[in-house]
Amino acid sequence: MMRALTAEQATGATALALGLTQQDGDMLKAALRRALFWLAPASAADIIRFVLAPLEALGVERDAVETALEEMLAYGDALEMHKLGSDPWDAPRVVLRPAPPTFVQRADGSIILLGVAGDQPTALTPELAARVAEHGPVRRLPVQGDPSLPAHLRLLGLAQLSEAAWLRTPGAIAAGEFVRQWAERLSALPREAAAIPDLQILDPARPVRFYNGRWRPADAKSTGIFLARRPHRFGADLWSIAEFRNGSCHRLLDLGDDSDRQRPCDLAWRIQAAFDALAGHPQQVDLRHAGDVGRLDFFSPLPSFAERRLALVGDKQLGPGRLFSYALPFVAAEQEIRALRDLLWMELFDGKDQA
Repeated sequence: MMRALTAEQATGATALALGLTQQDGDMLKAALRRALFWLAPASAADIIRFVLAPLEALGVERDAVETALEEMLAYGDALEMHKLGSDPWDAPRVVLRPAPPTFVQRADGSIILLGVAGDQPTALTPELAARVAEHGPVRRLPVQGDPSLPAHLRLLGLAQLSEAAWLRTPGAIAAGEFVRQWAERLSALPREAAAIPDLQILDPARPVRFYNGRWRPADAKSTGIFLARRPHRFGADLWSIAEFRNGSCHRLLDLGDDSDRQRPCDLAWRIQAAFDALAGHPQQVDLRHAGDVGRLDFFSPLPSFAERRLALVGDKQLGPGRLFSYALPFVAAEQEIRALRDLLWMELFDGKDQA
């Protein structure tokens, strides 16, 4: 017998069908894990459309699905990879695949869960699944004094990944040296003027606290090396660095995943952080605190290695006036700010006087 459901009842039923025991924002990630299993190898656009189509009527917006998928890529539930020879002929140049069920045991003994368990919501037994706590994009499994838990997870088919391999933190380097290395790679390309349709550059002269507003088309005054993006016929927009002279693009280097398995967007965001530092207006992080809790506010995207590091000690939050924040114990804030300075050349801005 058919019966009418309210939007709330339909959302709850959908969450249960995806294997969730409670109704919350994690429904999107559960749906994305299932979509990755069924569609991969596929483009991000295909994955998003697959998830959004049945959920849009429940009030789910495309931006929320895109954000959830980006977090899964950043933290290791999904993998962004080049197309393989065995993939279908019409697969895009860069495809998404589900990461295998994996766990990371941290130095303090706690366990982080990653990956996709096929068509099932989890590779864990019901007893273990009930213990999982989700903190934003990170799924944690409390050890609860059980030293045999890692061995038990391996018996369940989960692969173990070291904390260092999961973090994939690159070595510290001076901003000037980092830019010099990329400028040399760009200058090694032949110099030729070319019109590139719909090319957008990130204007280093625009405020670092308004990331979206920094993007613009190149104009006749554009001279120098810029971070750039351009549409790709099949798949996501391409990340590049481009050399301009009086508005004409003479060299363009597409960014690809490197030896540290940093994604093109991760490389791009670190390159721009170095550009900004050398220009004398480094990217900023605000520190606010109330009692024992601190909050780091960010205004530019962070490479995956920085997001993963912050996720170990804090919870990601969205809010007005910033791209996102991480709430963390205030005593841990100093160490994380130091890492942001060393790896991304960021500057601490005391935002106490702001609303």
